[in-house]
Order: sequence, then C-alpha cells, then structure tokens
Amino acid sequence: MPTPIIILAGQSNASRLSDEIVSALDRTYGAGQYRLVEVYAGGAPLTRDRGGNPDWATQGELPDMLLQRSIEALRSTPGGQIVGTIWVQGEGDTFGSSRPGAYAGAFNALFDGFRQGLVAEFGAGVTGAEGAPVVISELSARAPSAGGREFWEAITHAQQQLAAVDPLVVSVDPDDIAQRSGFEQGTMFSDGLHYSDAFSRDLASALIGALDDMYVQDAARDDHFRRDGIATRMAGHTGDDRYDVDHRRDSIAEEAGEGYDLVYSWVSFSLRDHSQHLEALTLRGAADIDATGNGRNNLIIGNSGGNQLNGAWGDDTLIGGAGNDSFRDNAGADRMLGGAGNDAYFVDDHGDQIVELAGEGYDRVFSRVSFELRQHSQHLEALTLQGDADINGIGNGQANTIIGNSGSNFLNGAWGDDTLVAGAGDDTLRDSNGADLLMGGRGNDVYHIDDRGDRIVELAGEGDDLVVALVDTDLRQHSQHLETLTLAGSADISGTGNALDNAIYGNDGNNRLHGAWGNDTLVGGAGNDRLSDSRGNDLFQGGPGQDVFVFYDGFGVDLVTDFEPDRRGEVIDLRAVSAITGFDDLLASHLRSFGGNAVIEDGAGNMIVLQGIEVSDLSANDFLF
Repeated sequence: MPTPIIILAGQSNASRLSDEIVSALDRTYGAGQYRLVEVYAGGAPLTRDRGGNPDWATQGELPDMLLQRSIEALRSTPGGQIVGTIWVQGEGDTFGSSRPGAYAGAFNALFDGFRQGLVAEFGAGVTGAEGAPVVISELSARAPSAGGREFWEAITHAQQQLAAVDPLVVSVDPDDIAQRSGFEQGTMFSDGLHYSDAFSRDLASALIGALDDMYVQDAARDDHFRRDGIATRMAGHTGDDRYDVDHRRDSIAEEAGEGYDLVYSWVSFSLRDHSQHLEALTLRGAADIDATGNGRNNLIIGNSGGNQLNGAWGDDTLIGGAGNDSFRDNAGADRMLGGAGNDAYFVDDHGDQIVELAGEGYDRVFSRVSFELRQHSQHLEALTLQGDADINGIGNGQANTIIGNSGSNFLNGAWGDDTLVAGAGDDTLRDSNGADLLMGGRGNDVYHIDDRGDRIVELAGEGDDLVVALVDTDLRQHSQHLETLTLAGSADISGTGNALDNAIYGNDGNNRLHGAWGNDTLVGGAGNDRLSDSRGNDLFQGGPGQDVFVFYDGFGVDLVTDFEPDRRGEVIDLRAVSAITGFDDLLASHLRSFGGNAVIEDGAGNMIVLQGIEVSDLSANDFLF
C-alpha cells in the first residue's frame, strides 16, 4: 500500500500546530506509517511579498519551499503518495498593502503551480498530487488581533469561497471547533494570533479528520468505495475492489497484484491517469461522458449516453450502450460491441473485432488496416480507410459507403447498392452485386462494373482511369474523364467511349465496340465483333472472330490492323458513308494502294487504311454499301 505523505504549510500557526498534527496523524495512520512535510514561514502573505510587492513567488518563499520539500519527500519515500495539504495561513494578508480580492487567485496559482511542478518532475498520475485535497484552517474571528486588521473578515470570506467552489478544497472554522469544545477567547489563544496548546490539539484533530474524510483508504479485503459527491481519494489493497466515482477529481490508487478491481463512474474517467492495475470500468447514468483504459486487458462498458470508449493499450473489450458511441484503441487486438446508437469504431489492428446487431443504428468503421465489414457484422453501414497505407476496404450485405485513404486501395462493396469513394491513390473499386455509385479520386483508378445500375463519377485531371465491365457500358453516361474500357467475361455486351481518346477492349463474346468521339483504339476479342467510331483518327483491331468494321461520314483517318478479305462475315460497312455509293464507285474513285496497304478515301480528307491488304485482294463481298 502506498505511504501517505501529508503536507503542513502556512505561517507561524502551522508551526504552532506541528506537534498536535503529528499526534493526530499517529492516531489516524499509525506512528511511522506516514510522512509529514512541514513548510511554513512566519508572516508569509499570499497577495504580496514581504516588501509589499505583488510578486512574492520567489526562491526561498512559500511556493518554492512547498514544491522543493515535497519533491524531496517523494524521492526519499518509495511508493509515497501525497494525501493532501493542511493549509494554516491568512494573517499575513489582513493588513497593509495586501489585496484581499487577489487571495483566491493567488491560492489557486500556488497549488496549480505546485501540482504542475510535481507532474513535470515525476509525470502525470504518479504522485497523487493532482487529486490531493487542501484543508484550510480559516482565520478566527476570536483572535485578539482580528479587530486591528482591516482585511481579516475579507480574507476569511475568501477562504470560505475557495471551499465552496473547489471540490478539492474544504475549510475548517476554528471558532466552530472552539464553541463545540467549550473554549473561550482566553483559553483559545496564547497571544494575539497564536493558538494555545489545549486548543491546538482539538483543531489539529479536526483538520486531520477533515482530510481523512476526503481520502478513503481500505485494508486487504474486497471493498466498495461508495459515491459521496465530493472529491475523494481512494486507495485499494489486495482484495477485489469496487470504486464508485462521481467527481472529476476523485482519485484512485491501486498497486500491482491487488485483485480484480472495478471502477463505476458517473463522470469521464481514465484508468491510466490513476493506475495501471485497474481492470474494468463501467460508465453509469445517462450523461455524455468518456472512458479510457490503461495498459491492461480492460473491460470498458458505456452508459446510455454518447460515450467515447478508448481501451488505450492491451487487448480490450469495449461495450457500448444506447447512445451514439465511439470505440477506439491505441494498440492491441480489441473486441468492440456496439449498442442501439449510431456508433463509430476506430480499428488499428488486424485482430480487432466488431460486434453489431440488427436495428442498432447507422454504424461506421474507421480503419488503418485492411478491413472487411462482412467478416464482423452484416449490420455495419460505412467504412472509411485512414492514413496513407495501401490497404483494402470491403463491405457486407448492406448498402455501404466505403471511402478510401490517400494510399492505393482496393474497395469492394460486396452485396448491396453501395457507394465507393476513392482517395488520392491508384484505387480499384469493385462490387459483387447491386447498383453501385463508384467515385474516383486523383489517382489512376480501376472501376469494376457488374450491374447496369452502376454509376461512375470521375472528374477532370484525376488520372488515367480504367473501367472493367461485365455489362453494357457507355462511358459517356458516366463521365467524360474515363480513358479506358475493358469488357470482361464472355457475354455478348457492348462498350462505348466518350470524348477522350479511349482504348476499348472486347471480351470473348460478340461485342459492339464504339469509340464515339476522340482518337480511339478499339480491340475486339475472340467473338464476332462490331467495331465503329463516330469521328477521330481511330485504330481498329477485330481479333480472331468474324468482325464488322463500321464507318460513318467524317470518320477521320482510321487504321484497320487485321481485316481478312473473303472471310465470310468479316466486312467493311460503308453504308453510312454517303460519298461512296457502291463497290464500282469504290474501285473507280475511292480505293488505292499505298505502302502495301489498301486505302479508302471519301474525297473529303477522311481515309481508311486496311493494313497489309492489297487492292486486288478485295471484292464486293468484303463490303456493305
């Protein structure tokens, strides 16, 4: 169990109370079972220095001594924890150049600086100082010197207000102690300011009692630290302990090997800020509060509000409640169970698992590793990849929204009518079923289409993009910024380009390939294909089937690389070229040989080059007019 460290600080009355404070601590903790740090300076004010200046936080003064002596005590007391401070001060601010209106601010600055100094020296959550209370011994209105001090009442009021607004501060009224114990002014004081021996014993007991009320400590058993509505310091031991936390400044100390310990909290709570040896945390009530674990394999359970649950390190189990919850973990393979709200899951490990049931809201996953919704739940709706790694995102049977990161991603909606949104990398967007919306990014993206209801959105300047289609596809109906179209499978489907210089490839079926506008490349597959283009200088390659090459007025300068004359079914279709009326007209006015190729011209600058074909090889059977 940690060794309690108690600080006695203030002016000369603190020194006067020293022996009685030790006696009270011996009764509370046992002689030799604690450490007392004594820090006092006679006449020391808070709102000015001894020369009357407002800046009194100098070397050798009370703030400097408070921090330095506490550091020395912590270093020389292994396992020491600061329990709290007894503050006996105020007389020095009741007269002269003192500023009673600045007392509360100076008090808070003193202890804020003290706590920050210990955090800087030892780290957060190590010394106990962040949650250690301060017990103020108020000024006594019975003090013989009180009547001659112009700010006595104002300083007393400031001390009382500090206790009223700060849950880590409690004040003790010495006049109330004196009245209950039967002390008169003459027996209460030994002079104008200092307490008598007899009254010092009663006051010291009351001050330590007030401190003990704010610091709860158990023995080696299974204990339940209950709610009390004030800032409480709780220290467990070897049993399986339960801590009820209802104040943001409640503090827990738990050492290694001291059982399986549970925290129930009505306020935001972080296990790692208190101890690495607390195992479970459950949020209570309905407030939107947060819960954070530590380095152990924690169990963290949310309440009915909107919670942020963070397992920190370890292989944790996070369970949401009815609110809109956020699940996050810094490391480890974690199990995250959502509830009825719209939940957000942050995934950073391949071993992370998500459980989400039907009808439990619209749920999103944010992942830094490859992630498949369908391997976790059929009731997750959205997936966003984060970071810049080349990772993958796959949906489930829902109508998912899947968003890529800045790396090169493989996005697959699986089943359902999905929305896939690429990022900055070279992404692949695919869906197994459904009418999907595929949105590209700045990279060279690949779109796989399997449904006539699929839609592609691609903007200008966003890379060289490829569409792979299992159904009829017209690039014009999707985007003017798609460059390549490949028909997949073996179905008899069609592929049409847009205004760009497209490359369009057929599959093993009988395809209709049309380049539309631009200087296009049309390549048929194994089937009997129909290749055509509206305008532009195009390249046609029919492939091994019996292909039809179709031309229209204004066809441009086109090249046919693999036309086979006298092959039944393979023809040049000139029916839409008005300048050529028949085979005789073709031979007489529009057909010539050039460089071992047959060249067809319409007289308006447009020509068709039949690569490797002699004019003499051609007959009327090779054309349609």
